[in-house]
Amino acid sequence: MVLVAGQDYPNTYREFVAMFPDNPACAAYLMHLRWPDGFICPTCKTRSTPWNESRGRIACPACRHQTSITGNIPQEIQYLNNLTQLYLNDNKLTGNIPSGIGSLIHLTDIYLCGNQLTGSIPNEIGNLENLKLLYLGWNLLSEDIPDTIRYLTKLERLNLGGNKLTGDVLWIVDLTNLTYLILERNQLTGNIPSGIGGLKNLEILTFAYNKLIGAIPYQIGNIPNLRELHLSSNQLSGNIPSSIGELSKLRVLKLYENRLTGAIPSEIGQLTNLLFIDIDSNQLTGRVPDQTINLTKLYDNQNNFCGNYLFTDNQIVRDFLNLKQIGGDWESCQIEPCIGDLEGNDNDVDGADLSVLANDPSLIELEILAANFGRTDCMNY
Repeated sequence: MVLVAGQDYPNTYREFVAMFPDNPACAAYLMHLRWPDGFICPTCKTRSTPWNESRGRIACPACRHQTSITGNIPQEIQYLNNLTQLYLNDNKLTGNIPSGIGSLIHLTDIYLCGNQLTGSIPNEIGNLENLKLLYLGWNLLSEDIPDTIRYLTKLERLNLGGNKLTGDVLWIVDLTNLTYLILERNQLTGNIPSGIGGLKNLEILTFAYNKLIGAIPYQIGNIPNLRELHLSSNQLSGNIPSSIGELSKLRVLKLYENRLTGAIPSEIGQLTNLLFIDIDSNQLTGRVPDQTINLTKLYDNQNNFCGNYLFTDNQIVRDFLNLKQIGGDWESCQIEPCIGDLEGNDNDVDGADLSVLANDPSLIELEILAANFGRTDCMNY
């Protein structure tokens, strides 16, 4: 199908307004692109006028099959020279994002999330210097995120979550106007760059469910407006940085399923606006800081401190954590350090790092149990 400017697509802003005065007109145009000779049911192949259903779906009158505006995004979209906003989210669009989208230099908003788009993000995306919102999340996109994305310096909201994207995240440091950065549920690797502290406007940051490694950079505390921090289900290591206490507006902190070690910093007590925290399944050790009781806004029975080597000898802290912990008992779900058999010739304690037991009031009980019953079975869990 050959499209003619001024007839099949607008050539000027005035023509654009005339052709697309409302959402139904846009939907009709997209239907024409897919079915230029009239609607044909993809299931029963009946040619008919479809019924309009809720949520923008259409139904075949013959077999009642429901569908939506699907198919590829046509390469001819590049001819919409004056387009400023592109909203095609939550359909069942397939195929690649056409490289011609990089010609639409007046675009400020792109919403393509919630489709079934495949392939890579085109390098030409970096040509859209006026872009403020880029939503490509929850598709089937793959390959490395193009480095050209760093040229979108006006970008305020970026959502690439729920794809199969690879590569590192070093490019984020150039996007200093970001307020929302959603990269969760991909296959991203490498370190979180220390330059992340330069994203002063950032409010929502989620790298959850990737393969990121290394430490949480100390500079994370330089993001004064951060309200939600999601770093769960990666391979992050090292300590929780004390600078996290500088995030005075933080409301959600999710660090579960990493390899974080060391003690919870006492500065966590400065997060007085925190509503939710989950640090489950790390390797955190030592005494829970007394300052934790300053987190009075935490929701009751919705937080998670389990899966670590933590303890407290402060009854006030113990009661506070039980009140906030899912299930109401934060101590029973801590990991008991496995020190093996302390009797006989086959134990392996010599030279082991037992620092996790330092100042732990349960140490004597653990020694007695091991001495009385021989090798424990905790390695079989």
